[in-house]
Amino acid sequence: MITELRIKNFKSIKDESLRLSSLNLITGINSSGKSTLLQSILLLKQMNASKTIISLNEHVVELGTIEDALHQFYRENKIEIGLTLNSKESFLMSIDEPDKILQQDNDSIILDGNKSFLTRLLKKIKYLAAERMGAEFSYELGSNKNHLGKNGENTVSYIFENRNKNVSTKDLIHPNSKKAEGIEDNLLTNINEWMKEISPGINLEFSSDQKIRASSMSAVYYSSTLFNKVTPKNFGFGISYCLPIITLLLTSKKNDVILIENPEAHIHPTGQTKLGYLCAIAAKAGIQLIIESHSDHFFNGVRLALKDGIVKKTNLAIYYFDKKLEGELSSQNLSTIISSVELHENGKIKSAPEGFFDEWQNSLFKLL
Repeated sequence: MITELRIKNFKSIKDESLRLSSLNLITGINSSGKSTLLQSILLLKQMNASKTIISLNEHVVELGTIEDALHQFYRENKIEIGLTLNSKESFLMSIDEPDKILQQDNDSIILDGNKSFLTRLLKKIKYLAAERMGAEFSYELGSNKNHLGKNGENTVSYIFENRNKNVSTKDLIHPNSKKAEGIEDNLLTNINEWMKEISPGINLEFSSDQKIRASSMSAVYYSSTLFNKVTPKNFGFGISYCLPIITLLLTSKKNDVILIENPEAHIHPTGQTKLGYLCAIAAKAGIQLIIESHSDHFFNGVRLALKDGIVKKTNLAIYYFDKKLEGELSSQNLSTIISSVELHENGKIKSAPEGFFDEWQNSLFKLL
């Protein structure tokens, strides 16, 4: 597990060190540096540690030019990204001359730490971007049958190929699945049971056609004898956006590190709360989650899991990102400001900065 992350001179973050835990919720105003935190880890993931080569633009993350990656008001011509694992092993990547990072023989990148250990960690990192697969009549078969894709584009074919396998972690078996003798830990059974928390009554079916190299899914609500099958184009984006998240959680193992952007997208409030609760269960199972979200409903799902004893307060890290101008008018800097949010064991908020999920209350006061 990543227990500390240090970022210096990377995009909007000038110099910050964050304590990370099992379940980490990153929230805040738009364009305040939340995605930068995720991208710092993903940049390490697409580094070739053995050759000390790093690329700003690969399939995992695309940052643009070095000017886009370097903090606008840097004082040192250096980018640093550091990780501490299990409060023991520490790794620090320093790019002393960022303009050289695209060169093949690169001596400007310094990696301080056990490279083989770091390589094993980075293989455990899984990522789902904010823009996920939409509703389609069919989905191209994924070239990597063991990977959902950063946009979840391989999810449908992955489920079809692995539908008879078991859920990786027993804690994530849905209570209703336990009633199905002999198939209680079946992957497809559990995907459908958790999807029913999002869309009650739904039952997803999957198929594949090797001739046209495509897979497809359809939904039956409650009973196939009562209702016809429905294609993704006709049951909306919420199902297709949520499906990769649930599949990723159910197929991840202890010590995996999951990064998810905006899990709440296209999902109604009750479903968002259920998804937050499910993520807390995954954290209890030993899966580390770093989640960027704008949803107070998702946050409430985490709070309910805390109250129910699914996770402990020490297993949570919640951060609010803001930005502000600093310095004199002639030399002002626009900096990311990161504040910690504290909860009580009963899930109530102990302390939080202004702007943290308080708009509902602010609007209510205006309506009174």
